[in-house]
Amino acid sequence: LKRRDRTGEVDRTTMLAAGGKTWDQFYDGMEDFAKQRWPQYKGATTRDWALLQTCMRTWDATKTAKYDVPRPEDNWGPSDFHTIAKPPMPKWEGTPEENMRTVTAALRFMGWSSIRVSEVNDITQRFVVDTNSGGTKFVFDDSEEYYTQNKVAHIPNKYKWCLDMAMLEDTELMLRGPAVVARASFPQGYTRATFAMTWQMQGFLRGLGYGFAAPSDYSTPIGIFNGTGEHCRMGQ
Repeated sequence: LKRRDRTGEVDRTTMLAAGGKTWDQFYDGMEDFAKQRWPQYKGATTRDWALLQTCMRTWDATKTAKYDVPRPEDNWGPSDFHTIAKPPMPKWEGTPEENMRTVTAALRFMGWSSIRVSEVNDITQRFVVDTNSGGTKFVFDDSEEYYTQNKVAHIPNKYKWCLDMAMLEDTELMLRGPAVVARASFPQGYTRATFAMTWQMQGFLRGLGYGFAAPSDYSTPIGIFNGTGEHCRMGQ
């Protein structure tokens, strides 16, 4: 999307004062305005809605203490995103190159510094940890969707791609070691990674219409295999 010359747009305050419109009505009006002002603009796509909705849901869950933390595997699904869109959006489908550009752009927006994709096949399946530190065992089978039962995580064989990301820690602060304050860099990095992966990235993938194997876990061999190294060990 190109930057727009927004001179002459009616601001939200004016629109609300004139018609008492809701937020949704306001944004619907902005879509109509954009299509009239820029005829080449065809409207929001599935990718647009997926990115917007995962950010909106994260914001809704964190802006006040009264909200419970959402668990994407429990209550975030493609239908949730697509029913919000007007009209309902189709599942996103693109070439491998388009898909790579899509996830790279979205994940960089969420704060990830390095993003790589590996094909999941008979060889790379061996790189997935057998049992994690919490005692959960990982198996590949013909399940329709990812699920965990009795400490066994079932990953569908139809899931053919693994995303590996790295969240850059504050290197400037880390270099201040052995001062105590320097140690704040690594828990902050893990916190940001958990936030960006558990909520935003998984919500974005669901918004595109796809499932995922969650949560992330140790995948150092995959990180080494795809060229990002051991620091990109939290695969998805």
